[in-house]
Amino acid sequence: MSDATKAALDEAIQAHFADVTEGGLVTGYVLQAKGKTSEDLEGGDQTSYLREVPVGQDADSTLGLLDYCHTQFRAAVVSRWVPADDD
Repeated sequence: MSDATKAALDEAIQAHFADVTEGGLVTGYVLQAKGKTSEDLEGGDQTSYLREVPVGQDADSTLGLLDYCHTQFRAAVVSRWVPADDD
């Protein structure tokens, strides 16, 4: 990622966070994206993944955010798709 694109990404994430939290400051983030490249399409059913984090973000923050997202999204999906026990 170019320096200009990375700076624009960081600024956009901060601006969005500030908007939804009434001025809050981003202290870390993980952007995870999934997509197809022309090479993926030519090679069959392959998918490319991209992950971006702020420059200098420590591994503990990155892993903690990934674990938090995994736990929260899994709980949301399970609660939506798995019927509750009526026992």
